[in-house]
Amino acid sequence: MLKPLTSTRFFAAFFVFLSHLAFFQEYDYLERIFVRFFYEGYIGVTFFFVLSGFILTYNYHGQFSSLNKEKLANFYLARIARIYPVHILTFIIAIPLLLKVVLENSFLGIISGLINISLLQSFVPLKEVYFSINAVSWSLSNEMFFYILLPFMLFIITKFKTNLTSLLVLVAVIWAISAIAVLTFRDISLNHWLFYIFPFFRIGDFVIGVLLALIFLKSPKKLLGNSFLSSILEFSSILSLIIAIYFSPYIHQSLRYGIYYIPVMCFIIYVFAFQGGVISRLLSNRLFLFLGEISFSFYMIHLLVITYSLHLPFVPKSPIALACFAFFVSLIGSTVIHLYFEVPLRSKIRNLSRFKGSAKKSITQ
Repeated sequence: MLKPLTSTRFFAAFFVFLSHLAFFQEYDYLERIFVRFFYEGYIGVTFFFVLSGFILTYNYHGQFSSLNKEKLANFYLARIARIYPVHILTFIIAIPLLLKVVLENSFLGIISGLINISLLQSFVPLKEVYFSINAVSWSLSNEMFFYILLPFMLFIITKFKTNLTSLLVLVAVIWAISAIAVLTFRDISLNHWLFYIFPFFRIGDFVIGVLLALIFLKSPKKLLGNSFLSSILEFSSILSLIIAIYFSPYIHQSLRYGIYYIPVMCFIIYVFAFQGGVISRLLSNRLFLFLGEISFSFYMIHLLVITYSLHLPFVPKSPIALACFAFFVSLIGSTVIHLYFEVPLRSKIRNLSRFKGSAKKSITQ
């Protein structure tokens, strides 16, 4: 089990939470450097995409050397069990927001609702569609697309003899091509949708995560040496992210949607996958592990909590008060959803599977 990577999921979700608070509120009285971290919180989604490719490949890299209907069906069933129950639940919680859209534009409201519940919204270049209902669910639309393709990716990869050098070169090439595409089309009107939302572009993040996992699996297990070296690298990886965020205002927004941060995120994921340093030991604590396990539910409900809180008369509207209220409600709500809805329903759905794969047990995906 890659315990530190389980825990990092919560920090990524918390980053997204901060970015949505920054969107709804002004923080002029805070120091500029902290405001910058708030606004860049959306990069947590990029981290999710890269980490998802890494963990799924770590778990399933040996499962798709050959393809058959039963393997595919059970893999997809497991993926549906992972995301759909909470997606449906948050869709229901967001129905008042959907009704508001329907009253304003019945056709758009109905269509966006159908597209959203089908997890196809990120393919539509309309903000009213891809951010409809529970806006954060657009990322699930991407994840489902990635899930569909993963078995075929792994099948193709196993047909080629890859070594560390070829994998590293492939990662660099994919990142470079993506960066060139962004630099070429960075100023078009649809740049936000194209470089942050569109699944055919964001799949580059996922593929890099896939290749990074293969690099990790082929790396010598004692590559990082002793605990001291691992600790230095863990601190360095976090520091590199802080530095990247600090200098982010000097980088074009289209690059900051993901491409700019991917090398740093790969550094973090790769280093913490070895679980050798002092920060890894801290993140392996049961509390952090539990926070990582509820992170998906936290991610899925936090924006709804913020949105509804803004309309509740008893919730203070000052930035700090709103942040504290929304955080604790989201934390409690996600704990309840995870323990009494997400996990039980996921288990029931996965029990429909007759195929018992031998993929290694790792963090919950």
